[in-house]
Amino acid sequence: MSIRIQNDQTTSVASTPAQSAEQAARFSSGGTKTGGASSLAGEDQVDVSSVTSSIGAAVSANNAARSNRVQQLGAIYASGQYKVDSAKISQSLISSALGAPGDQ
Repeated sequence: MSIRIQNDQTTSVASTPAQSAEQAARFSSGGTKTGGASSLAGEDQVDVSSVTSSIGAAVSANNAARSNRVQQLGAIYASGQYKVDSAKISQSLISSALGAPGDQ
């Protein structure tokens, strides 16, 4: 994972309480005095697009695998071959309710 922090402009420390309040207002309102979504030039930025695309790919792969498994189980159930192990299910339900680690 990589994080890129960009700060093109060095800002000076506010010398008066009014300047401090103005900077705090800019920060809390999304970078502008009017509360808009655009940022001021020279403000810090973080680029997480590569991380989010990796997470999106992993979620998509997981969704595809889960969908395939559900289809397999549906076909087994439809053919009458799906057998439920009631002891295993009850054991898992109790473990889950007690917060104990187990086959869930």
